[in-house]
Amino acid sequence: MGLRPEAGETQSCGPHFHGIVEQQWCAAGLRFSESVYAPATIVSQHTHLHPYFSILLDGSYRETYRGGTRECQPATVLLHPAGEVHEDRFLGRGGRVFRFEIVDNRSLLHAVSQLSATPDLHTGKLRCFAARLYRECRSRDDFSPLVAESLALEIIGDAARDGTLRNQSGIPRWFTHATDLLHEALPEGLTVARIARIVGVHPVHLARVFRRRYGCSIGEYARNWRVEVASYQLATTTRPVAEVAAIVGFADQSHLCRTFKAVSGLTPNEFRAIFRR
Repeated sequence: MGLRPEAGETQSCGPHFHGIVEQQWCAAGLRFSESVYAPATIVSQHTHLHPYFSILLDGSYRETYRGGTRECQPATVLLHPAGEVHEDRFLGRGGRVFRFEIVDNRSLLHAVSQLSATPDLHTGKLRCFAARLYRECRSRDDFSPLVAESLALEIIGDAARDGTLRNQSGIPRWFTHATDLLHEALPEGLTVARIARIVGVHPVHLARVFRRRYGCSIGEYARNWRVEVASYQLATTTRPVAEVAAIVGFADQSHLCRTFKAVSGLTPNEFRAIFRR
């Protein structure tokens, strides 16, 4: 299946997306939709009238845009600014994509206008927020519009922080070393004092700079990082939850389940089920 404009022409998708739209719902100036794409679908160069976030629930695709080309796997969360020109090529078994567009919400449109330089969003919290938003849209009740708008705000806020951090420059070498330690070492082997001693700064200075840069404590960052890695494993592999817990450095499956639920609002199995429909 191929959707191709004439040579040199760019399609404008308006309020619609290609593929088979399985559901669509509007609330609080937002439009939520879920689309399914057949294998080998090609959506040639096109733009959208409204900025939107998407999460790939299943399948894979290759996207070409002004910044280059990116390979999208399950749980990939992206921002597309209004008017961005891009092309999508679905691979393998096609794909299933959930999106929310910011159609008529001034505060959210203003917030997203600051994010045009940060289309790739890589945090586990964003994956979890997007998964919760999808589940809310699949099982709606009277409170769903409020919950959906709140989750959209969480996603935009986290995206803004992620973009701001990645755009900062002049990071001290010792700070990069400290972050690497949190990524690589098991949590029970680390304390703030030990990290500070290894990188050569005072513990108070380390904690203060970490809070200023990431908006959380060192311990919260280490926990969120492991949830990020776990969310990727849960969405893209069939490894047992206990094995995922061991890979990311949790003491056992129960520890992972408690932490994952606290950070994301979902259990690991609830999160994984969203990507196993």
